[in-house]
Amino acid sequence: MPWKPTNKQEQRFDLVRQMMAPQASVVELCRRFKISRQTAYKWRPRFRRRRLAGLKDRSRCPARVARRTTDLWLGRLRRLRGRRPTWGARKLRQSLDKQFGRDGLPAVATISRWLKRWGLVAGGRRRRRGPVILRRAVREARHCNDVWTVDFKGWYRTGDGTRVDPLTVRDLFSRYGLRVGLCAAKVSGKPGGSL
Repeated sequence: MPWKPTNKQEQRFDLVRQMMAPQASVVELCRRFKISRQTAYKWRPRFRRRRLAGLKDRSRCPARVARRTTDLWLGRLRRLRGRRPTWGARKLRQSLDKQFGRDGLPAVATISRWLKRWGLVAGGRRRRRGPVILRRAVREARHCNDVWTVDFKGWYRTGDGTRVDPLTVRDLFSRYGLRVGLCAAKVSGKPGGSL
């Protein structure tokens, strides 16, 4: 005959029943059930208070969260966001602080989370697109001196404070530098000078 399967609640009931009958000591029962005495003494008052329902597993989630946002603040936030649909979490928090004070005011990150949860946040910043510039493709170099490239490399100031714009000329096929010229800037600030 197979063993009868038992669940935790039945095992706890068996423990409590044997603890109430003074046939075995609590230490001996704890050894038999492989639990601590503290655990055994926990189940007896729970059974006395609620009978079998007291022997069920309890939820482990906290009964109260310390800094949970209240419904009052959530209502204020939702109304303000309805009036100002383009404002983000920082502006909304600052406005709520001016109107109602800081007592219980949620943090910027909390406001941002609630806005995302309600679906009131657009996905990122919109970037303005610049004009489309169509350029001719660079001709492919097939041998040396077929295509040269010319490029200003970015300005800098010399030791005496003169602005200099370096200009490079190179062969595209061999990538050999043909010339580096330093063009002194004119008074107007535009690059100029001779190579």
